[in-house]
Amino acid sequence: MKKIFQSNGYPEIKLESSILNNFGFIPLYTEVFLDLQNGRNEDKPIFTTPKYLTDASIPLTPGFQHHGGLLFFEHYLSYEAMDGGLEQAKTAAKKLLFNYTIINNCDGKDNKFKGIDLGPTFIESRKIVFFVTLIDIV
Repeated sequence: MKKIFQSNGYPEIKLESSILNNFGFIPLYTEVFLDLQNGRNEDKPIFTTPKYLTDASIPLTPGFQHHGGLLFFEHYLSYEAMDGGLEQAKTAAKKLLFNYTIINNCDGKDNKFKGIDLGPTFIESRKIVFFVTLIDIV
């Protein structure tokens, strides 16, 4: 399901994300990228899970200019501690809950989104699972 945030012409937003029901996964981190329509995209994330958090969440961010871009949330979790290995991870990955909130920094209105768009993708050599969520800002 396509996720769209209506900015109503306001140039600045805040965001946060969380992962629930980790079912034995070890949350590593989340990175957030902003893909701009003008083709000037950063290779570096605009936000990353702070080192002091162990749940791969993005706490409420400061306001930032969105330029009508596309937000990419990349989530990384480890399944190394799961006794059932890859098969257990594949089953548990279907039960993960991904939550996102985007807040219009000018009027304080928020939109909540759930779910992922791409994944799970398993990197077996590293025992990591990867998910992507896309939110279009218009």
